[in-house]
Amino acid sequence: MLGGRHRTGRIAAVVLTVVLALAAAACTKSSKKSSSGAGSTSATKGSVPTTAPGTKATGTPVKIGLANTESGPSAIPELKLGRDLAIKRINDYENGLNGHPIDLIVCATDGTPESSAACANRFVSEHVAAVIEGSELGSDAKIPILKDAGIATVGTSTIGTGQSLNQDAFFWSPAATSFPAIEVDLAAQLGVKNFTFLVPDVPQVPILSSIVEKQTKLHGMKYNLVKFDQAAPDFAAAIAAAQSNGSDGIATIATDDWCTGELRAAKSANYTGKYILGQCIRFVTDLGPAAAAGYYTISPTWKPTAQRYAPAEAKTVLDEFAAMMTKAGKTKEIVGLAWLGYSSIVQSADALRAVEGEYTAARVMDALRNLSNAPNPLGEPITCNPRPMPGFSGCTQGWLEFVQQRDGSSKPLSNEFVKVKQ
Repeated sequence: MLGGRHRTGRIAAVVLTVVLALAAAACTKSSKKSSSGAGSTSATKGSVPTTAPGTKATGTPVKIGLANTESGPSAIPELKLGRDLAIKRINDYENGLNGHPIDLIVCATDGTPESSAACANRFVSEHVAAVIEGSELGSDAKIPILKDAGIATVGTSTIGTGQSLNQDAFFWSPAATSFPAIEVDLAAQLGVKNFTFLVPDVPQVPILSSIVEKQTKLHGMKYNLVKFDQAAPDFAAAIAAAQSNGSDGIATIATDDWCTGELRAAKSANYTGKYILGQCIRFVTDLGPAAAAGYYTISPTWKPTAQRYAPAEAKTVLDEFAAMMTKAGKTKEIVGLAWLGYSSIVQSADALRAVEGEYTAARVMDALRNLSNAPNPLGEPITCNPRPMPGFSGCTQGWLEFVQQRDGSSKPLSNEFVKVKQ
């Protein structure tokens, strides 16, 4: 994940909060094949692709709520850019939700439970058909209010322990606890024997560490935990600690700023082990494509830097995103967090098109509860009935694993979405 260069700690709480759900594991499975056609992250001639002529939605608007932390140290304005472009794309070019344009009711929070609860009450009073979860630190406070009103929550990823287990929520990413576990699996796949997990020193570390320790034992790996001060990170000292314990592999859960800082320190120290950077992406532009080559990342979806390797249906969405960004004059931000805001809306709209008839909260809830093997161009097919991991709100299980190339692209290690080993 990424933050502005001078906001290094603003999403630390988000990054660590998403691993607070109860631990569970899964096994390996294939999903979609990739294609190797050429491509780029910018659309041809900067035009906006359309699915068909005359696909602007003209029906009765459907009210969809969106809660997002938009003030305070955890605000992520890049998400707003992506979501606004996605709504325009869906309404103007993709016939909205079965002919109905999305009327997005955005409620800004400041990260506190009180502001989240206030948004939930607003959504109930506005009679929204569903609520899309943004980057919302107080997310759990909305649950009882929306449950009482029978309103479903949807989104790419879950923030908050309650949302991880909320059966009225439907997320398009795997359970949060699989994030660190899949990094350990990847390290084992790369031949790492002595593994270091590098994370900010926050209260959630013991839970995170227990997940990683369990997974390293499964692979017979030696495990080391190295923490850094999130207020004033000393990455040189952190890398030195990993070198002193003989680690031949490091993985992290961090902001984009921290990932870049870690890699610069590792390069200065001539660290030669494997390095797994979670879902970080901006280190490619920060360091330059050649200097970023050889590092590893994970993602539950295809992403802009992997466009050339993506299957045709994912490539289409990525091209459309790049075209919308280019038209908005935001070409430099194509590789960044705007993509997460965009893809969350696109995936949610795809799922909401399963509703038949009038878009009421009850019909949306029923349609989502019955989704099984639903198309998902960017990730694994969506299955909420039954949940891939019983008791969790996630409707997918698979991750893609990438290695960075000298041309700036992220090459998948296989043609499969993989699940956490157990």
